[in-house]
Formats: sequence, structure tokens, C-alpha cells
Amino acid sequence: MCIHRPGALGVGVASYTCILGNMSYICTMMHEMFLNCVAYEIIIMFNELHKRGYQHLRLLSGFSPTGCSWRWMIYPKILMKNEPRLERSNDFMPFECPYGSTGSVRSDVDIIKLADVFEETYRSFCSIGKLPDSEYVEWFNEVVEQAQDDSFPIAFEEYFNAEEWKFTNGTPLQYPPFNPVDINTLPNDILIAYAKDFFDDESSRHEVQAVLEYNGIKPTPEEIASTIRCAINERKELINHIELALEQLLAYKSEEIKERKDVEGEIHLKLKTGEEVVLKDRIDLFAWSDPS
Repeated sequence: MCIHRPGALGVGVASYTCILGNMSYICTMMHEMFLNCVAYEIIIMFNELHKRGYQHLRLLSGFSPTGCSWRWMIYPKILMKNEPRLERSNDFMPFECPYGSTGSVRSDVDIIKLADVFEETYRSFCSIGKLPDSEYVEWFNEVVEQAQDDSFPIAFEEYFNAEEWKFTNGTPLQYPPFNPVDINTLPNDILIAYAKDFFDDESSRHEVQAVLEYNGIKPTPEEIASTIRCAINERKELINHIELALEQLLAYKSEEIKERKDVEGEIHLKLKTGEEVVLKDRIDLFAWSDPS
């Protein structure tokens, strides 16, 4: 089996770029330690993350089109919409994730330090995978045992998505156990932190950040988290919209208004009905998809 260590991390075929979105963002965040990692070290590091409680993280790995590089991706199970097929095929990766392309020759990387760096670099990413899953951990023990003999899991390669996974030495590997999870169990602050750092599209991350930093009227954390859940469940992007007080004023006919005052960016209206209305600039966050 031809496996070597390439000179840099990255997934360089178009299908992966389409599946995983804007890789340049993730790549620029990749700590230099990962540039020296090989397949064995990624697997043992992943096992260490399990020991730290991140048991809802998932490792998906396979061969590059040339068959000369072992490619890996780590992602949280909670993003997979409780569909077994999404855990078994790289064709359904939902969002950006830490990833790499490497070989099998071992180096002298400190696994504990490597796990520390991964946890720190991808803190908000890891946080949505910090849930117990003893069944998956038990299944992954076989992966760890095979890695001791430099045999690594293969879930995909060019023109191949296995009905049954295998190791590089040819030994069959059953699918990972499937345990449904409820995205509503994820705390709002953790979900918002994830979306701010790692959502599917870089522009979506900026949209979330803009809402969080807005000084005017904005959605509550509960409302923001609800929109993020909707976007994840329905595979949509996040987009914000600012509605100025002047735009809101258009909803009122001039003959309805008895008095108007502009006060520090607000528009105060007294209607002929006696009702008093205060119009302020506001921002909202939406789950949105391009109909094209």
C-alpha cells in the first residue's frame, strides 16, 4: 500500500471543496503541529479526545484519489441530522471541520500536547462534541488496536464509499454505532460560539458576529440559537438583515400620525388613535437558502 507524508495539509480535489466549504479559513487556523502528524498520531490523539469527554466527535478517513495519502476529517455527531448514511459517507459532510492529508510514517509528536493544541484551537468546535457515547468509544478501540500495527480505517476512496468500512490491511470494519441525538439538547451559548467560529460559510460566520455585536435591537440568545438550529437542520445559510427606523416608518400613513419626534436615532410617533410608538433600528438573523 502506497502511503506517504505530503508536504502540507489540505484536501485538494473539487468534491471535497464543495462538501466542506471554504477550506482556506480552517487551513489558516491549523496549528503547525498538525503539519507533522501522521495517521497513527491522528488516531491516538482522537482517542485522547474521547478520554477528555469529547465522545460525540467523529473521525471520517479515507484515501486520496491517488491512493498515496490518508485523509481525515473530525466533526461533531450532532451536525449529522440523525441519519445513519451521513455517518458512513464523505458525500454528506455538512459543515467545515478540521481536516488533513497525511501518511503513515511515525514521528515523535507528543500526543498529549497534540490533543491540547487541538482542544485549544477548536474549542467551540469541540464543545458541541462533549457528550458521552461509550458505544462509539468501544467501537473506536478496534481502530486504536489496528493503528498499533500501522493499519488505518478507510471509509472512502475515489469512486468508493464502502457498504462496509475496512482497514488499510484489508481487515473489515463495521460501521460505527448509530445513536440519535437531539440538537435541542445543546446549550444556546455553545451553539452560538460554534456558529460564530465554524459555520458552513465564512459569510455566515460574519453574519452571526454582526448580530452579536450590534448595538441596537437584536434577537435574544434563545432566538439566535433557534435560528442556528434551523439552519443546521435544514442545511441553510445564516443571513442577517438590518431594518432602519426610517424603513419601519413606511408602515404608517402620514394621515395616521399626529406627532413625530426624532430622538437619538429613534423615531417617536404619537398616532391619532392615541397610541405611542417608538421606532428603532434593529437587526434580525435568518436561516436562508438561495432558491437558485
